[in-house]
Amino acid sequence: MLLPFLAKTNFRYYIVGLILSVALLGVFTGIDNGKLFKASTLNSISHEPFDGTVYPFSHSMDWVNMTSAEREMSFNQIPDSKKIAPLRYDASHLGREFASLSFDGEDRDIRNEKITYTVAYMGDYTLSGKEYTGSHAAVDIVMPVRTPIVAIANGIVTQVKDQSYGFGKSVVVMHRGVPDPSGGGTTTLYSSYSHLNEIDAEEFQIVRKGDIIGYSGNTGNATVAHTHFQIDREEAPWYPYWPFTASEQKAAGYDFVTAVNNGLGASNGVKYTVHPMKFVQEHLSGVTPAAREEVKEVVEEKAEEVEEPKEEVRGAAEEPESVEAEETVEEEV
Repeated sequence: MLLPFLAKTNFRYYIVGLILSVALLGVFTGIDNGKLFKASTLNSISHEPFDGTVYPFSHSMDWVNMTSAEREMSFNQIPDSKKIAPLRYDASHLGREFASLSFDGEDRDIRNEKITYTVAYMGDYTLSGKEYTGSHAAVDIVMPVRTPIVAIANGIVTQVKDQSYGFGKSVVVMHRGVPDPSGGGTTTLYSSYSHLNEIDAEEFQIVRKGDIIGYSGNTGNATVAHTHFQIDREEAPWYPYWPFTASEQKAAGYDFVTAVNNGLGASNGVKYTVHPMKFVQEHLSGVTPAAREEVKEVVEEKAEEVEEPKEEVRGAAEEPESVEAEETVEEEV
């Protein structure tokens, strides 16, 4: 009985000593104690090696064939027949005009893709679907409320926030030893998932690819239910990074949406972030087992079946709703 006691006692002394050391270092150097302690803790935690990626969400929706009532339902209420495998992000598809697309075959799939990926990487809020036309350093993925959101790769949760503004409820995961998107060797990247309805993760939690970390929503500055999915480079000043600050926006004479649409800070976005969907799709390996099990849960509240004309479904599948004005820029690191 003595050894376990000593082990617990020594561990307690270790933690106390670590806290005091960090506090003293902060006093003498002027560095934020919270950041020092967080960095020290993260350095003592390891996660499983990189073994590929999965999509950050469990399912896409067959938007074209959903009724208006189904489009208002939460994930668990929607019939399984309207849930499909995560759609591939294809920039050449997203830039096409809705008017040029039919409702059949590949065009139907492209419609679903355009409705799902409403704001492209480094795109704008005009819903053009085009990349590098603005400074939105992420991909906005439209999905029903409470769609399971999962970690794209093995890692450690480094930040959990619950705000009434900006990114709303969000989770940041650090991934060490992943392929460097710039080519050659490995690096550390930070994935973030914002505007969640519910967070199912804690800081310093070790996660594996496919582990559920939350459920999609529209918290913070979001006009529709979607997930703001972003991947930052380790060199970024903060996570999730944003390409411009409030003071830079004010100096340019822009409101937030105009700043993004005009590409304010676009060079910063390219410098400190990576194309999130491109990274995921280049390293796809496996499915999301945790999310798949989630779908098997018994739904207590069944959705009413609503028969509606096909034309109404098609009309609603022509243009996605705007998700603009969703972020609040950071002033400080």
